[in-house]
Amino acid sequence: TRVNENNLGGKVVWFRPKGKDYTLYYAHLDEQTVVDGQEVIFGDTLGLMGNTGNARTTAPHLHFGIYTSSGAIDPLPFVDPLIPPVPNISSDITKLNSTMRTLNKSVAISENQQLANTETLKQHTVVRVLAATSNYYKVVLPNGKLGYISSKSLVETKTLTTRKISDANRSLLDSPILTAGIKTNLVAGQTVKVMGNFEDFQLVSTEDNIVGWIKTF
Repeated sequence: TRVNENNLGGKVVWFRPKGKDYTLYYAHLDEQTVVDGQEVIFGDTLGLMGNTGNARTTAPHLHFGIYTSSGAIDPLPFVDPLIPPVPNISSDITKLNSTMRTLNKSVAISENQQLANTETLKQHTVVRVLAATSNYYKVVLPNGKLGYISSKSLVETKTLTTRKISDANRSLLDSPILTAGIKTNLVAGQTVKVMGNFEDFQLVSTEDNIVGWIKTF
């Protein structure tokens, strides 16, 4: 064990299990009940829960961590070893927080990765990628609905085609509903790039790179 006190963790205890390459960290203790170099066994008390250090304004609690030479690691598998390991992420994580669209004519979107409550999206439906897990993306649709889509079923929202505005005055909206805020007004003859769709709206970009939604032509 290693026992000390600092401004961040307050009263702390570090404990290195024999034969292991990681160290257990107990911080914000009210009292340390071991001393430097003391050997402990299963069931020994290392300290009493508190709020010392930078936790003085919080309720008494234990800050527990596990550290290797590379830094902190997830302690959950140590606390509950029956939890299965997190699968490797094969999806491209550089696409996180980006806008993408469905690739195929019908793409499944599910409530979870076990394909519960699956629905079908039309080709070129626009989504925003929130997170990646194994070979799925967690996405949000323009209407706020969340779901999981195979990462192989999405592509970047590059230009699909170009269209000329035929109306004298058409509003470019910030979301695909008629009551949405207006980003700018398009005029007849103006050309826009079509990048995707959602229901009866299209996501377009103007020559000035203003991106928004218009009602389907």
